[in-house]
Amino acid sequence: MVIDEGITDPVAFFSALPHLLPEATHLEVQGSGIVSPIRAFYRAHRDGNRPRWPRQGLSLSRNDRFRCAVSPLFFGELARLATGRAHREITDHLAVFLHERVLLEWHDAFANALLLAPDLPEDRVREMARRLGVGYSRV
Repeated sequence: MVIDEGITDPVAFFSALPHLLPEATHLEVQGSGIVSPIRAFYRAHRDGNRPRWPRQGLSLSRNDRFRCAVSPLFFGELARLATGRAHREITDHLAVFLHERVLLEWHDAFANALLLAPDLPEDRVREMARRLGVGYSRV
């Protein structure tokens, strides 16, 4: 499934993630402009494993990469930290996993559509899209 492009609010996005993906176990983020408070937050929540999601983007060598254990509290705190920040200060690319299974991929976060695992419950996807003010579709 796909949630359409047009998501621009990092606070709304990270606040909605626990509702869409309550089973998520970790998040992988990459970015060349991640600011120090966000970087420190990601470091504090590292899960001890190396990121498995391939490097994304043109400036591969300058990208910070983090793999973090997640929970609803994690996403709530990330939403709080995102308040007043440009999305590039939080991440350029992200993926959310259930163990090693990709649930959500977002290359060029906040600029492109979200790619979702095809077996996610459609009612959750519909609700996430509604909360974010965008559409969704099956592919």
